[in-house]
Amino acid sequence: MRKKARQMLILLAVLGVLVVLLIAAMAWSAWQTAQEEAEAAAATPAIETVTDPVTLTYSNGEHTLSFAYDEEADAWYYQDAPDFLLDESTVTSILSALEDLTAVRAFTPEEELDAYGLADAANYLTVTDADGSSATLRFGSASGSEYYACLDGQEDTLYTVESTLYDEIQTGLYEQADSITPIPTLTERILGAVDLSGAQETSITVKAVEVEVEDEEEEDDSGASDEAEETAGGETEEDEPEYETVYYWYCGEQDITGQELQEELLGELTGLDLGSLADWSADGSLLEERAGQLTATVRVTYSETDGEGETSDAVFTLYLLEETTTGEDGAGSTQTYAIIGGYEGYLWTVSADEVEWLRAVASDGYDGAMAALSAETEAETEEE
Repeated sequence: MRKKARQMLILLAVLGVLVVLLIAAMAWSAWQTAQEEAEAAAATPAIETVTDPVTLTYSNGEHTLSFAYDEEADAWYYQDAPDFLLDESTVTSILSALEDLTAVRAFTPEEELDAYGLADAANYLTVTDADGSSATLRFGSASGSEYYACLDGQEDTLYTVESTLYDEIQTGLYEQADSITPIPTLTERILGAVDLSGAQETSITVKAVEVEVEDEEEEDDSGASDEAEETAGGETEEDEPEYETVYYWYCGEQDITGQELQEELLGELTGLDLGSLADWSADGSLLEERAGQLTATVRVTYSETDGEGETSDAVFTLYLLEETTTGEDGAGSTQTYAIIGGYEGYLWTVSADEVEWLRAVASDGYDGAMAALSAETEAETEEE
């Protein structure tokens, strides 16, 4: 009995030792992890500016752009022209990168700031918070894939940083234009009319008609139709008819529904995509200034539904322009542009292929454009 008790005590002692060793090992591991994290943090120090900035200014030697945050609208805007169509993704990306900015390394300079390209740095950004506190981060010359950087007033410590922020502030204003807002989301379901004018004028209307869906009658072995069933009282019960909406397109009195050109026009209207911003005028005078380049006007009447479910007619106007330039080699090139009604201060590039048949109908009328499309399709078929 005493022997078993002694064995039990030994086992408990061994177990106690193991528990102590396990706790010690876990404590050592936690300490080692904390040390490694501290060393990593020391090796890549954070570069702190301000929290929750409300203004951002950056310069890249070519552009100096300033943006401010509108708390009520919860949006950023371009300070020199608050109505500018700003896609704020570049601004928010810069601020996000700045918030989590860490240096690749920090060091005490052994030479003058000129040696690091930081004496008169053309590339910099400044952020200011709601209390007026600000910080300016300057970028100097490249160091491999990194850049030298410093905070104004703290030039006794220099950093090397990844190129992310430097690359972001190279973005010009035109590259930050919102090309989505000016174009409504058009679908065949909401189209009412399309008026095209250029060398000729063409009016197309779209009418929605509810038509009954015709079911194919499948008779069973007894010859009875699936469309009707006989009730217990001997009466015949017919299924409720089903309806679908069919959209008919007319050019004047001519039904053009399903024609190849009609489908091309629908595709171009519903798939319109603006390219980059080529020119901008704050006073909205570009359409007037470039009137000589106008080749087609497309006026689309469609229905839109507001937030309360009320539907009303709306108009979307697309102005298509062409500009031909001659290169140093004497060769000419043509660029297609678009201006959107209501946004006459913005000139956008647009692919000529994406508006080919809208321009063709405006220029040659529906029948002329249809003849050109048929000839093109026939030539493609012969090539195959």
